[in-house]
Amino acid sequence: MRLCFRVGITFNLRLTDCKPQTVEFPSLLTYHQQKEKEITVMKKKKARRICGTAVLAAAILVTAFTGGLCIYHQAKLRSEKQVIRHLAGQYVKVGGRNMNVYTAGHGETTLVFLPGALTPSPVFDFKPLYSLLSGRYRIAVPEKFGYGYS
Repeated sequence: MRLCFRVGITFNLRLTDCKPQTVEFPSLLTYHQQKEKEITVMKKKKARRICGTAVLAAAILVTAFTGGLCIYHQAKLRSEKQVIRHLAGQYVKVGGRNMNVYTAGHGETTLVFLPGALTPSPVFDFKPLYSLLSGRYRIAVPEKFGYGYS
C-alpha cells in the first residue's frame, strides 16, 4: 500500500479503496498567514509615513508662506511710516495724553468731523468727504483715544 500526496488529498493506489482524505499543513498555512500580516502591516506603516510626510510638508509650506507675508508686511510698514504719519495730523495734549488731530483747508468756518464708534482711523475714513470741502472750509478731524494715531 503506497500513499501519494497530490494537492492536499491522499489517495490509495488501489482502485477499490479510493477515498479522498484531506491532509492539513498547519505550518505552511501559518507561515503564509504570518507573511500576509507582515505585508499588511508594512503597507500600513508606509501609508502612515507618506501621509505624515505630506502633512509635515504642508505645515512647513504654510508656516513659510505666513512668515514671508509677515516679513513683507513689516517691510512695507517701515517704508510707508513717514508718509502715513505726515498725512495723519498732529498731536494735541488732552488730559495729559496725546490726541491726534488732523487739520486741513482754508476758510473762516471750521467743520469738525467727530467719528462714531468703531471707526478705526477717522482721518483716512473721512478723507473722501473732507477733501471735497477743504477748499471752502477749515477741517478738523480728532481721533478718539485708542483709535487711529491717538
